[in-house]
Amino acid sequence: MTDSLQYLVSLTNKNRRKTAGVLFSVGILTIGLLCWVAIRRPYHRITQYHAITQTDVAALLGVIANADRVAVFTGKGIEAEKQIYASSNPSDIQALKTSISIDPPTQSFICGCDPSPVIRLFRKNIEIGKIDIFAGTIIHFTNWSSDAEISNKTQWFEWLDQRGIKTPRKEFEQRVAQE
Repeated sequence: MTDSLQYLVSLTNKNRRKTAGVLFSVGILTIGLLCWVAIRRPYHRITQYHAITQTDVAALLGVIANADRVAVFTGKGIEAEKQIYASSNPSDIQALKTSISIDPPTQSFICGCDPSPVIRLFRKNIEIGKIDIFAGTIIHFTNWSSDAEISNKTQWFEWLDQRGIKTPRKEFEQRVAQE
């Protein structure tokens, strides 16, 4: 081995710990940055939302019309969700579409609650949309940056009640009693 090659090998050996330390530090900083971004993301989203428009409502109704299956889940997060209702009957899907009436709000808002339950819309076994239900009558659709409230609560609760989905009505009644 030549002297210059031996020198490079010895230099590399000496700097291994230093290099490992730097890589470890960079890794920790990267993880910290990713966590910070994940935590800040919901707050960042709030600064970019807009009030729901008739176009947004039409988009939701269009996705429902394109669905060939609807399923309702309860639970927190997709891992813990439990399916409580499902149907591929076109009349059930049409009834869902009919039950959703929204007067677009003049201001945008986002409910700070966890959804319970969640309506998932499928086409050929691929999820094409999701409707989160908050406090009984507040909904959030996949492509919306804001939430909206169901205006015809009678039709909405009728669709849910006929399918054994009782939580939204209970949450709404609790909210009304608290107000």
